Amino acid sequence: MRRFPFAAAVLVLLASCTSTERLAPTFDQVADFDLLTLPAVRISEIHYDNTGTDAGEAIEVSGPAGTDLTGWTIVLYNGSGGATYDTDPLPTLIPATCGDRGVVVLNYPVNGIQNGSPDGLALVNDSGEVVEFLSYEGTFAAVGGPANGTVSVSIGASEAGSEPLGQSLQRNGADVWSGPIANTFGACNDNDTPPPPPPPPPPPPPPPPPPPLPDPRFSELHYDNTGTDVGEAIEVEGPAGTDLTGWSVVLYNGDPANRGPYDTRALTGSIPAECDGRGVVLLNYPTNGIQNGSPDGLALVNGAGQVVEFLSYEGAFIALGGPADGLSSTDIVVIEPTNSPVGQSLARDAAGVWSGPAANTFGFCNSSPPPPPSNTITFSGRLPSDPALPVGFEDQIFATLRDAAGAVVPTAMFTWASEIPAVARIDANGVIHALTAGTATFRATADDADHTTATYTLPTRIALAGGAAYANNVEFGTPADADPSDDFIVDHAEYTGSYSRTRGTPNWVSYELDATHFGGEDRCDCFTFDPALPAEFTHYTTADYTGAGAFAGFGIDRGHLARSFDRTSGSLDNANTFLFSNIVPQAADLNQGPWAVMENFLGDLARVDNKEVYIVAGVAGNNGTIKNEGKITIPAFTWKVALILPRDRGLASVHSYSDVEAVAVIMPNQPGIRNVDWQTYKTTIDAVEALSGYDLLALLADPIEIAVESNTKPPAAVADGPYASLAHLAVAMSGAGSSDPDGDALRYDWSFGDGSSASGASVSHAYASAGTFTVRLIVTDTRTLADTTFSTALIATPQQAIADARLLLDRLDLGDEKWLSNKLDLAAKLLDQAADTAAINQLEEILRRLEHDGINAPTLADAVRRIIESLTS
Repeated sequence: MRRFPFAAAVLVLLASCTSTERLAPTFDQVADFDLLTLPAVRISEIHYDNTGTDAGEAIEVSGPAGTDLTGWTIVLYNGSGGATYDTDPLPTLIPATCGDRGVVVLNYPVNGIQNGSPDGLALVNDSGEVVEFLSYEGTFAAVGGPANGTVSVSIGASEAGSEPLGQSLQRNGADVWSGPIANTFGACNDNDTPPPPPPPPPPPPPPPPPPPLPDPRFSELHYDNTGTDVGEAIEVEGPAGTDLTGWSVVLYNGDPANRGPYDTRALTGSIPAECDGRGVVLLNYPTNGIQNGSPDGLALVNGAGQVVEFLSYEGAFIALGGPADGLSSTDIVVIEPTNSPVGQSLARDAAGVWSGPAANTFGFCNSSPPPPPSNTITFSGRLPSDPALPVGFEDQIFATLRDAAGAVVPTAMFTWASEIPAVARIDANGVIHALTAGTATFRATADDADHTTATYTLPTRIALAGGAAYANNVEFGTPADADPSDDFIVDHAEYTGSYSRTRGTPNWVSYELDATHFGGEDRCDCFTFDPALPAEFTHYTTADYTGAGAFAGFGIDRGHLARSFDRTSGSLDNANTFLFSNIVPQAADLNQGPWAVMENFLGDLARVDNKEVYIVAGVAGNNGTIKNEGKITIPAFTWKVALILPRDRGLASVHSYSDVEAVAVIMPNQPGIRNVDWQTYKTTIDAVEALSGYDLLALLADPIEIAVESNTKPPAAVADGPYASLAHLAVAMSGAGSSDPDGDALRYDWSFGDGSSASGASVSHAYASAGTFTVRLIVTDTRTLADTTFSTALIATPQQAIADARLLLDRLDLGDEKWLSNKLDLAAKLLDQAADTAAINQLEEILRRLEHDGINAPTLADAVRRIIESLTS
């Protein structure tokens, strides 16, 4: 069925011959309809469903003509959960539509009335009393609103949704509903003569006596007040001396979308003797620790895991999960409105009746005279609903003293004690340290005249490693600077770092990140000094950060270098990221702004895009120390470098600068940058190394390291070879076609293959003998990135050059080819006989003949001259 909450109705008055007087139902009219158990003013017609889009939806109310409906309303109820979804007034007089009765009609927008299975409607008078609560397509109990706790009366008729537009369900004077039939909105349909009333039913049997109250049992509750909810608590009463070991209070969420337990607190010790052999124990909850209902519940569970009682407030529901699974709650009926003053509660008397809200009597039997108003203590910091504190790790809790009116006593000081020291200890600053798995209870005692005291309970657990596959956190080299004396290397599975005894923070943290490192583990929030650090180092706790922002004048976070969310496969994996060997003071605007956005970017590369990401993050500079205490240095900058590769690739896979993508940032550690784009701070790894003093990627091959760290590319070497010439003749060679993508100036280094070399963009070289030589050109940019290209130089003998000239001659049409050919052949034979001079004479005759006869053969003439030049050089 379709559901359309929050529809608004339009009141239409259909009148004929209306009186100007305001009247209430007459005594006779009321008496007549009482005989039929029908109210004088009643719901008489409804349309809520038809084929296609629901239209013309309406509700008709009939009553004595002239009845003043000012303050009357129609309240629509959702049968799924029982809550209201629409309220509309009836601000008018009922007209005389049919004799001494009449009708008014509320018209609703398209799909304004829900389609049942079931849903309902309540007619409410100007005193807020429910005149009648009807439903269609079933019955249900109302939750909240004026009909709260009332079970609806089914009208017995329904609209299936296949009916044509224009029909409705109608009620006659005998209280019988019929239809769907053609609607008669605006006309009376329930003024027919009613049949004789049925005989009165026999009186019901007396109700059975209520079941005896359990011992122990809930006796007092506070969950809501005006403003921020404070002083929330649950009191349990029972026979003095009852051992509550193993007992617990389980809080339940009654919301259908999230139904289930949301908090469990252990009860400890025995019930003290306070009043006639009975006593109470009290569970205090943190600010907003108990949900505000509509509805919510609480179960008292004994040491055997059995539910002693399951109560609820602001409605009833069936528990899902936990010890009360499948049980229906008992509604205590009374509620605490959101405007209740601080210091009130709901209390249960000896007969089991709940009342209130009234001034709370927590800590005293409700049968005793109420105590004079006193101070109370509320707790904050770590919540019982947070993940259990891992053994070996720490957090801080805070106590607040409030007077009888709920106002904070700002001058109060507290003494802390652990009620179960074997489970956890606590220091004077409220820093708790888990020692064993279990339930820890801490007592705060104020320095007021009454020495007000209260306890606070938190769970502890053994942290376990998840299924993450961690690789080498320093895959590309352990960062090192010129002075290793202030680099204490800490090596955890989740990260490797360098801790500075001088700074009181890490210098840097390096870690590898892939998709296996993410899981469902919640944030530990357990900042703890790393036990791997030497005992002689200055130790501190999370309390040394507390108040840092107020002192500095801007928010200061305990900032992670290896992100907490990147280590969520197990509770131990996440807890280790909260060791102070991974934490630095970061301005909140930085940590929660561009730094966090960059963390998300890199994390998504691993988690979503299945990349392998290697990250090094660290600090530089000095902006003083936290609270000027000299323990923890606030850096002027935080920096981060990330290398991005395909999944499961590392150093061995990097053969070129193009095998890896690098990202580097330097971000100022200052307020006011929360909304700055993180890419504003992108820079080069060279710049990070210059700022920090650390060599970050020492294991990369130098040419690749230079390119990656400078975020540049090497030049491209191009030589204009191959080359061909004769011995002793200069060969011109050029590398002018070389280029650098970054526009850097280039150096050109040539090797000619005969043991000689030269430099410059353009060079020339004469080979002393014939042969084939390998020419190498190396082009180097200003960062020493280089590229090499090879070519060949073919240096011919004079005989080979004469043979090439003979082939050239064969392709020419000179008219004297035979004579020229004979001269070339003769020169070649003379060279074979080592008669170089005679051979030169023959070649010179060829030049004179070409010139004398005016033969146009420049290519041939040039080839002959080069042979002569080679022989005479």
